[in-house]
Amino acid sequence: MRTVLFGVPQGSVLGPLLFLLYTADLEIIARQFGVEVCLYADYSQKYVFSRPHATEPADEHLLHCLDEIACWTQSNRLSLNPSKTQFMRCATA
Repeated sequence: MRTVLFGVPQGSVLGPLLFLLYTADLEIIARQFGVEVCLYADYSQKYVFSRPHATEPADEHLLHCLDEIACWTQSNRLSLNPSKTQFMRCATA
């Protein structure tokens, strides 16, 4: 048995609730940039909707949102894994 000096032990009953409270700011940040967010466990997906001829402003909103989230994770001593971060554009004519 080890003494936990900070954080929450993995597998604790309180862990999932504290994680949700801690990461709730991600949704708030995303909404400031007009970005939709889907959160599931420790996975999050951010997306924007736009017309095919107006993707540039949507891309800019999303990129600024990701920059702000990167700053937020750093200030909260969390890590953002760039190798697992993807940018995908889907549009119909």
